This record gives sequence, C-alpha cells and structure tokens, in this order.
Amino acid sequence: MSDVLDRIKETWAEEQVESSFDDWKYVAEILKDHFLSQVEDKNKKEFIEYLEELNYDEDFINNMFKRSE
Repeated sequence: MSDVLDRIKETWAEEQVESSFDDWKYVAEILKDHFLSQVEDKNKKEFIEYLEELNYDEDFINNMFKRSE
C-alpha cells in the first residue's frame, strides 16, 4: 500500500513541477525563497564572506551596500 501511495505522490509532484513552469512568476518566487533561505540568518560579515565564497567581485559587494544606504 505504501509503495502505491509513494508512486502516486511522486507522479503528482512531477506533474506539479511540469505545470509550474507555465507560471514564471511562481517559479521566480520559489527560487527567491530558496536563495533567501541560504542567507536569511547571516549577519553582514557572514553574508559578505558568503558572497566572497561564491566569487562575487569585491566592488560588486561594496556597491550593493552603498546602494542600500
């Protein structure tokens, strides 16, 4: 019984994924939530270090903070 239910859930999830790409705003929102979840608990120093680990340019990082002032 559980195997059947698992397969049905898997099929349903796959169909949801396929139909989700018809709504780009929805996809963008999911991606934004994903990226935000990676940094939401970081303080400024940790966030800058994270960006540096991702090879963001130092000038780009500095400009991001200048724009927000």
